[in-house]
Amino acid sequence: MAKKHRSPACARLKGHDFAKAHSLKLVAKRVSGAETDLKGCRLGGEVHVFAIRFDGGESKSDFTVHSVGDRWALVSASSDSPYASETRTWVFDIDSGRILYTVFRWNCLTGESDCTKRPPTIAKGIVDKIGKSVFAFTDGSDVTITGYGTSGKHRSFDSGPASDLPASSLTIFRSVANWRHSGEERHAQLP
Repeated sequence: MAKKHRSPACARLKGHDFAKAHSLKLVAKRVSGAETDLKGCRLGGEVHVFAIRFDGGESKSDFTVHSVGDRWALVSASSDSPYASETRTWVFDIDSGRILYTVFRWNCLTGESDCTKRPPTIAKGIVDKIGKSVFAFTDGSDVTITGYGTSGKHRSFDSGPASDLPASSLTIFRSVANWRHSGEERHAQLP
């Protein structure tokens, strides 16, 4: 039987590794003066490009890695050009490149007056090792805690002024979201 050839490309990915699992890599890799790619893979496997940071003058794109739980990554990406603006937040499998679910996807063509409202800002987002996630969304003054299941089904748990509900207090443990509201510990099972 012929031996399978394993690609060494994943092992060659160098830089800050967002993945905590030793068999996985998720690295922001500079590919040119204007472009950095968010690349991920399982050691010995295929390398996937998940998002791009690019500064091309009038056209720009960026990404944020909010959290990595085992093989699942929670990432936001945005792009702006003279023609359109787009933003997206999703949870994906670093190994296969498969999207587990999309939290938000928003786009608006330049000049359109009937675009839907932009998604709220993510003050903090965490994904757990089975792909469930929890967010502290903010509009600048208030914070809302919302949990997502692996199907993308979601539920809002709590909201209040940022001074009473600090986004930094948000944690996740065994698919339970934990946070503080007015100094009181609160918990909720993720969907």
